[in-house]
Amino acid sequence: MVIRFILYAVIIYVLYRIIRYLFRTKPVQKNNDQFPSGNVQREELVEDTVCHTYIPISQSYKKELAGIKYYFCSKECYDSFISARNKERQ
Repeated sequence: MVIRFILYAVIIYVLYRIIRYLFRTKPVQKNNDQFPSGNVQREELVEDTVCHTYIPISQSYKKELAGIKYYFCSKECYDSFISARNKERQ
């Protein structure tokens, strides 16, 4: 009777380990979509002449005055630059 109990216990434990092995979770692969590592295109940053913030060159408001290129973060900064420039000339 004791031998049957031990035999059943061993069989149940072996079945438990087999089922646990078959249904174990696979290791999680970290797929960091926020920061792609492959084809990252880097873009030059330019400083706004008025508020001195740095913005990507493709998103900047560009103007060329007297052969000099100026970059602005918005039309409002451009307008304030022009108004300050006109005040200096007067």
